[in-house]
Amino acid sequence: MFADVLYPVQYSICGGNLISLRMRVSDASRTRIQKPSRTIRAFTHSPTGRTMAEIPKAAMQTQIRRLLRPRSIAIVGASAKPGTIGSLILANLLKMGFPGEIHLVSRSRADINGRPCGPTIDDLPEGIDSGALVVPEAAMEESIAACARRRAGGVIALAAWC
Repeated sequence: MFADVLYPVQYSICGGNLISLRMRVSDASRTRIQKPSRTIRAFTHSPTGRTMAEIPKAAMQTQIRRLLRPRSIAIVGASAKPGTIGSLILANLLKMGFPGEIHLVSRSRADINGRPCGPTIDDLPEGIDSGALVVPEAAMEESIAACARRRAGGVIALAAWC
């Protein structure tokens, strides 16, 4: 999909598994010749559900940029417990000096290290760029739909087996 929207992609596979994926998403990296098609077919989530759609390449590039270079991030399933995925994502964002807004969603905490948490995705501000979903597999589809309702640019789904 990334190559279809004109981002150069390099990858390596070992034993049938993808082990490395590199992609440049700056505007200067789009030096390949324009393909004749101006749209791509992709699955999309909207407030009305999952659909196959023809999406203009420029719109897809904007969405990918929002996902990979976000100005705001939500961590759904944020945790204060050391070693959990939710706590590691937050710790890494802070350690690396993420300059944007970080929003936390936790069913069990009102705050984590002084940062406020909302109890549900519906409590997030509208239009966050990227969401990291660390939720049980059974809750993943509804979590993605809730992010679509809040007009999130994209999500990274990390199903928790719990």
